[in-house]
Amino acid sequence: MKYHSIMMSAAISSLVILALGCNDSSFKSNPGKARYNPKTENAAKTTPAADLGQGSNTQPTSDPGSGGQSTPNNQNGGISDGSGQNLTPCPPQNENILIIDMKSGWWAGDGGNFYQTMTKELAMPCSGAVAVEYHHVIKDSGGLISILGGLGGGDFTFIDNDWSGFTQIWLLSGALNDDLDIAPTDPTFVKIKDKIVASTATVFIGAGFGSILHANPLAEGLGFGALFGTDNAQGPLLSPQSGVTVTSRLTRGTHFADHPLFSRGINSIADNLNMLSTLGMGLVKGDYLNDNPSVEIAGKNTEGRNSIGVSKTGRRVVFDAGLQRFYSFWGGGSKDPETLIYIQNIIVYLSL
Repeated sequence: MKYHSIMMSAAISSLVILALGCNDSSFKSNPGKARYNPKTENAAKTTPAADLGQGSNTQPTSDPGSGGQSTPNNQNGGISDGSGQNLTPCPPQNENILIIDMKSGWWAGDGGNFYQTMTKELAMPCSGAVAVEYHHVIKDSGGLISILGGLGGGDFTFIDNDWSGFTQIWLLSGALNDDLDIAPTDPTFVKIKDKIVASTATVFIGAGFGSILHANPLAEGLGFGALFGTDNAQGPLLSPQSGVTVTSRLTRGTHFADHPLFSRGINSIADNLNMLSTLGMGLVKGDYLNDNPSVEIAGKNTEGRNSIGVSKTGRRVVFDAGLQRFYSFWGGGSKDPETLIYIQNIIVYLSL
């Protein structure tokens, strides 16, 4: 079995943007729409970036690899029902989404070309309304930072570009002991984190299977502290290409209630999986969210721990400590339509 199947050199071609489900004439970004203004909103406090053009070697305020310990709750306790709002299949306005994958193998690398499936499925129901730009940011075999963009192009320039046109930014976290995942103190990641914090975009932060290395520094930068914790080893690699089986699901009334994220007829979504990793074929489970007064818990995992949350005030942020669940539709959204609807609901929720 060969891991790290896609290695990008530092000298890769120019950026390719995925505008799936869209065409050039129908999609128009709306950079003027600012849902969150860090200068005026009294939400989570943020620390402005000193110099986004140069980055820095600032240390995280806590150890991002260790997380914190949350107190397990019973599965019916503490689950928010949100507003009961039933989301529409598509956002009310055009959405321009930047996805930054910091792990050696979430949607690329050991994840093969899963990013093609994901970006297609995210935009699928909304022709002309959703554009997705995806970057895979890791070390290459020589230790240099490598960035994959779109269908095989990309370079460092996206970090230095103007991000005001992005209405949503999604960060998929890497892991402490994965030798291809860059350190949270690396200037490349510091610049990415600082630009997300300084932007007006709504935010998605995803972790899972011990991959909380970048999730916590970004959560801290947004004012939520070290929100993510884990009981998993921090570094095993995943290989969905060898097959994925869903072994447990989150169900309505037990793990989640009538939060908008679970509207549009969702009764269950994937949680734990059985798939191959560097630990062998076996259980792949998520991490958890620590209790935080600024975070509304929308769903718990099958162990009764906080798994899915949203910010209570200010900038809209969605936190999911179970990114492994996205592999439930490895091979296409028809494999697990309810989990796919949940992910599409995230886009709509962040657009409001």
